[in-house]
Amino acid sequence: MLGVQFWRGRGVARTDADAARWLASAAEQNHSDAMTDLAAMYRLGEGVDKDTRRAFLLSMKAAEMNNAAAQYDVGQAYQQGVGVSKDMIRAR
Repeated sequence: MLGVQFWRGRGVARTDADAARWLASAAEQNHSDAMTDLAAMYRLGEGVDKDTRRAFLLSMKAAEMNNAAAQYDVGQAYQQGVGVSKDMIRAR
């Protein structure tokens, strides 16, 4: 929750670097929502260096944990070829 609060500026000053740090800590503890949010930060380059491959890998890990938002993100990545080779069959 702290990561999201820092990323969105809810109740605290918006600080993308702090958001990424807190989300990474939660992601390391296998929190799938944190993985999904951190993946978005990597996709956008907010608070971290832009890294679409890392974003895809985080989304895939969360998707394998049955996180619906991450499953959607993985499909989008395959459809658009962002962080992974374009593959319409896998996208579907």
